[in-house]
Amino acid sequence: MESILEIVIPTYNREDYLRECISSIKLQNIEPGCSLSFTVVDNGTNSNTIKNLVTTNSGRYIRNHANFGANMSVIRCFAIANAHYVHIIGDDDLILP
Repeated sequence: MESILEIVIPTYNREDYLRECISSIKLQNIEPGCSLSFTVVDNGTNSNTIKNLVTTNSGRYIRNHANFGANMSVIRCFAIANAHYVHIIGDDDLILP
């Protein structure tokens, strides 16, 4: 099933914040027949900890080959999203149920 809403999160070396953000996404109640997915755009973190966190939580992981800066990462978030609706949030943001 194609996602109706995709939450896209740009990040760089902030695993602890991202962990809380992903947890808040997973707590959302979704209407029957609707679907929610999340993608993390990693702006060149030097380790695999972010990738492991995302894939362990059934998210999609995209890594920039270099640190493009915050603005370019947000632009890339829109470019890679493939749901009908896209919501971009910071890695230090939480979504309330």
